[in-house]
Amino acid sequence: MPDLRLSSVSVAYPGLAAPVLDIPALDIPAGSRIAVTGPSGSGKSTLVNVLAGLVLPRAGRVVWDGTDIAALSEGARDRWRGANLGLVMQEFHLFPGLSAFDNVLLPARLSRVADQAMMTRAGMLLAEVGLSRPDQPVETMSRGEMQRVAVARAVLRAPGIIVADEPTASLDPESGAAIAGLLLALAESSGATLIVVSHDRRLSARLDRVLSLAEGAILSDDVREGASP
Repeated sequence: MPDLRLSSVSVAYPGLAAPVLDIPALDIPAGSRIAVTGPSGSGKSTLVNVLAGLVLPRAGRVVWDGTDIAALSEGARDRWRGANLGLVMQEFHLFPGLSAFDNVLLPARLSRVADQAMMTRAGMLLAEVGLSRPDQPVETMSRGEMQRVAVARAVLRAPGIIVADEPTASLDPESGAAIAGLLLALAESSGATLIVVSHDRRLSARLDRVLSLAEGAILSDDVREGASP
């Protein structure tokens, strides 16, 4: 599983006086369980997008397991994400008209790796996240069910990194707690690094390390007692 090291990372946009993200150094050991918190505009989503290679820093290095993804071409970053990263987004990004099963399998099909073993795993994952009707069209599902589909899709290829951006924000407390438990259980079973952006204090409290951001900088880095440094 990959370690992460950020060094001298800065993200800036024209017209803004200060960088929206300025991280001199950040190390995340493989298998970490990390919450990223902070008020709106603090740089949380920008940080996650940089870690995922969706946003390129103006300067600095983003090194996952020896690979500086900031230095890769766009195509190479896409391939790296497909092989290493599972993304769970707040808006789910599911495709109406497709079943839960087909939504889970779609990225693998687009990458031409959807063999029989992958199809079997998709069905098993849907059962594991508590969905008993894999053929159900996603547009007929509740938001909690849709998020379960999104989680299953994110972990289909057993990624070494799972990144979730506000995974419980649009859910009721019961569904949010269930999704938090699923993410933790799936990361634990595979040994994946889990990075969660969240305002949900109950979710943050279940993770081993909390990074608090303010104005694009790390305000505090709290490693909980007994957790890996």
